[in-house]
Amino acid sequence: MTAGKPHGYCFDVGPLGGSPNPIKSMGRFSHEAVAVDPRTDIVYETEDGPSWPGDTGSGFYRFIPTYGGSQIGELQMMKIKGQPGVNTRFWVDTSTTWEVEWADVPVPDPPTNASNGLLGPSPFQQGLANGGASFQRLEGCWYGGGSIYFASTSGGAAGRGQVWEFRPEGDDGGLLTLIFESRGEFELDSPDNLAVSPQGALLLCEDGSGSNFLRGVTLDGRIFDFAENVLNDFEFAGATFAEADPAWNDRKIRGDHAPLGNRWERVTLFVNTQGSTSGPNPPSAGNEGLTYAIWGPWKEGAL
Repeated sequence: MTAGKPHGYCFDVGPLGGSPNPIKSMGRFSHEAVAVDPRTDIVYETEDGPSWPGDTGSGFYRFIPTYGGSQIGELQMMKIKGQPGVNTRFWVDTSTTWEVEWADVPVPDPPTNASNGLLGPSPFQQGLANGGASFQRLEGCWYGGGSIYFASTSGGAAGRGQVWEFRPEGDDGGLLTLIFESRGEFELDSPDNLAVSPQGALLLCEDGSGSNFLRGVTLDGRIFDFAENVLNDFEFAGATFAEADPAWNDRKIRGDHAPLGNRWERVTLFVNTQGSTSGPNPPSAGNEGLTYAIWGPWKEGAL
């Protein structure tokens, strides 16, 4: 609570500005990222929690709008079929696919008291009580090729990160797969933002304790280093691939990752290093946030 207003919402902000509107039906918690399934308009949300006292983990949520693009809808938390309330933090099995259901979050915007904070159970506590699954600090989230990919920054036996794929099936089901689980910071250290590459692989932005890398992960679980931030220890963030031909976006929606011929050379990877979030403004030399534009040749690599 700041200045008498509750925080923790997703906002609808027009491209030309105007007053931002909190979408309260999407839940009030420590949001990190969203991804929209263009086939259904369902919005998938990650929680970088615990968000509230009493929370024991993070939820992976979906918001089903009443109508396409509506600010009114239903909030639910992912539930593993046959395993109510399971904690996925220490899962390391990348060979099993789990069936998914959804647990209702009946009060997505719990009432608050200015002096005591949250009144009643948080969205995570409501979802957990209805059988929802617990993750450990969910961050990046991206749609690609019919699936939603998301990162658990502190998940896994080593606490260095997990990468998940959820593939929706029907209205209320789907399949969850652990694509990758880090064995230590040498392999992957705290994945944060992620993006789906032109070929359908994943690019992970690290937010680790030392040197930070951009790491690639193929969908069959092979990881490789792509780039290292050698200027400082700031995290990578906000990676996205852009192609001059708008038809490529249509191909992504269909899940068509066939080679693009010479058009591969027109795909640009934009990625940031965050820079200092405290101290003088503007930051001192060497502490600025930076944006990089990276060109291929993508057709010669795993990304």
